[in-house]
Amino acid sequence: MIELYHFEPNGESLKLLIVLKEKAIAFESRYVDLLDLEHHGDAFREAAGGGRVPLLVQGGEAMDDSQLALEYLAEAFEPRLAPGDPAGWYDVQAWTAQLDQALSAAVRLIGWHTVTLPAMAAERRRDFLARAADLPKPQAQAGWDRVTSDAEASEDQLALAGDKITGMIDRIEEALEETGWLVGGAYSVVDISAYALVHTLPRLLPDLVNGENTPRTMLWLEHIEARPAVQAALAMSRHTDLGQDVYAPAA
Repeated sequence: MIELYHFEPNGESLKLLIVLKEKAIAFESRYVDLLDLEHHGDAFREAAGGGRVPLLVQGGEAMDDSQLALEYLAEAFEPRLAPGDPAGWYDVQAWTAQLDQALSAAVRLIGWHTVTLPAMAAERRRDFLARAADLPKPQAQAGWDRVTSDAEASEDQLALAGDKITGMIDRIEEALEETGWLVGGAYSVVDISAYALVHTLPRLLPDLVNGENTPRTMLWLEHIEARPAVQAALAMSRHTDLGQDVYAPAA
């Protein structure tokens, strides 16, 4: 039996949830509340070791790199949802690596500082920041250090994140021109990985991602979001009190 330790259905957690749902793979959902710092608690560390979320576990093997876990699921279970030829598989790996490098941290940073943190009640926000600041330094990884050392990201940090997102959205819009999908002319794990990071951008950065500036991206998002597996994954949200989109700093 596969176990997936995950946060809200967005970003890195969402892409693995969608793939599991698309392939109808039976799995145990192990929700880890990053906003309650559960990934730094003894219970999670005893089960999962390194404290990174999401974490895919099968047969005692723990995969805490979401990109590699995504590629494993693509190869190990049918339907493949990826090209079968070596060149196509190279494209899958190249795309997923670039999406992870260019979008993951940038979307999370902007979303955390402009959406989730302001949506917290003042007392809850103070409690979270205080508890995060008290984490032992070996546990307080870079993403959390940025949050706890300064309650607000600098304008330069947010601007750099915005530039990274803009560059990647331009590439996605261009790639969709020929077939409407990112790799191999069909819906694939690359579309799933990109969707998990892009689907909140029409709300998070509406001046960037919209029907006028990025029409192919908007249509692509619409087609993916209509899929039953995607709807089932999105329905697993728990932090509905904080709004439609919930972000957390790096685990």
